Amino acid sequence: MVIVFSAGNSGSGANTIGSPGTGKNVITVGASEGVRAFGGNDGCSISDAQANSANDIIGFSSRGPCDDGRIKPDIVTCGTHVTGGVFASSPANPIAGTGTAAACYNGSSVCGGVGSIFFPAGQEWYSASSGTSHSTPAVAGFAALIRQNFINKSLPVPSPAMTKAMIMNSAGYMNGAGANDNLYSNNQGMGTVNMNNYFMAMDNPNIIRDQQVLDMFTASGQEFSRSGVIANNAQPVRITLAYTDAPGPTSGNSFVNNLDLEVTINGDTYLGNVFTGSLSVLGGTADTRNNTECVFLPAGTTGNIFVKVKATNIAGDGVPNNGNPLDQDFALIVTNVNEQLMPVASSTGAVVTAEACGAGLVLDPQDHITVSLPITNIGTLATTNLTATLQTNAGVVFPSAPQNYGAINPGNTVSNPFSFL
Repeated sequence: MVIVFSAGNSGSGANTIGSPGTGKNVITVGASEGVRAFGGNDGCSISDAQANSANDIIGFSSRGPCDDGRIKPDIVTCGTHVTGGVFASSPANPIAGTGTAAACYNGSSVCGGVGSIFFPAGQEWYSASSGTSHSTPAVAGFAALIRQNFINKSLPVPSPAMTKAMIMNSAGYMNGAGANDNLYSNNQGMGTVNMNNYFMAMDNPNIIRDQQVLDMFTASGQEFSRSGVIANNAQPVRITLAYTDAPGPTSGNSFVNNLDLEVTINGDTYLGNVFTGSLSVLGGTADTRNNTECVFLPAGTTGNIFVKVKATNIAGDGVPNNGNPLDQDFALIVTNVNEQLMPVASSTGAVVTAEACGAGLVLDPQDHITVSLPITNIGTLATTNLTATLQTNAGVVFPSAPQNYGAINPGNTVSNPFSFL
């Protein structure tokens, strides 16, 4: 089940989202402004000035963070001057005339129009209202469209984690009032709903992995990777990881398992949820709290891309009823990328194994040093004739000859010695 909850209407202060919108595995929805003039304030005192820009976050929309530091909401969409039908006294087909609302309809908990429980005036078919309770159903409708689109494309029905990933991956950045901040944001989440971005991404090259058994982590330290080539440099590149975390405690930190997203393009590595404004930036630290992580790169990005999901900490049962006490599956979407197998060499650094001067394997001036350099193939294709060369810089002189690491299969590590003065 895909569960969608409203953020609440207690904004604009921080830490104003309440239960159940604080749930880590639900999709929590805040409210931006709608764009619809009423000619005055509606019954909730929302003015036309508060419904004139879908790029602004309305002041009443509740904000994060949660008490344990997690970011909420996840997404926002229009929540002021939203119109909808009212309960009619009798069915009408076709709809004609001004209509008659059922006697039990009194407009309670609904804003209505200007001086009326109906909008527009002069009829009883429709009313209007403002609040995150009205932005949330729009996101639920988007989730239903995603489900149907997967079915239409003969793909497996998306999991709740994949649905959440798709909604957040396709979001549009908001730079209006109450927004214009760094994603993933306690004001706008990952941004505003943008269905066009979703459908465009689904009609172009992408990589989709949704809670597949072979991808499931069963221990900390395990990794999953995929590689490819950016398909169209005129379009942005977006990667989103989401997972349904194991149930957590009712007090303190609610997060249990921790998966981390890393994306390497042409040697530069981006971590999930490290943003300046709308785009990912180098540096930062891995996100230990949120179970959705994104990397957004701009149009103009080219070259090879390597995506890694790391099981940094598997401490709970994220996949119930399979007999494993410790496990976690995940949903991953990579857009605007043609998947290709390729080797990716990685090293955690050299280890000193011998020295000529002194003791304790300490590097001393004019010392003759031998180090062991392990190289791991974290890619998806074996290396063929991998060679490493020790460069003469940073004080290194008289380096030993290049070392041939040969063929390293994916996931395997080979270590060779280097010596220098």
